[in-house]
Amino acid sequence: MFNRQFYISVNRFLSRSVSTDAAKPFADIPTVSTIKLILRSFPGGKYYQKSIKDINKLFYEEYGKVVKLPAVLGNPEIVMAFTAEDFETVK
Repeated sequence: MFNRQFYISVNRFLSRSVSTDAAKPFADIPTVSTIKLILRSFPGGKYYQKSIKDINKLFYEEYGKVVKLPAVLGNPEIVMAFTAEDFETVK
């Protein structure tokens, strides 16, 4: 299914070491409150009938390069990183 080059690229990515010296605590990540997330998803809300792409753009504009979504309806919290550099360091 995947070619050899893909496996080599993934292996290089996974084997890199990333410095965590400037890492911030999980609690310091900007968070959308559960109430705001739910209310903004109803008719008249900011996220109502928006595509995932548009909602992600709104999150980026409002909360910055990294945002944490709350646990809703039994799902776990989600951390979204919008830049490759941040994505590489979120573990």
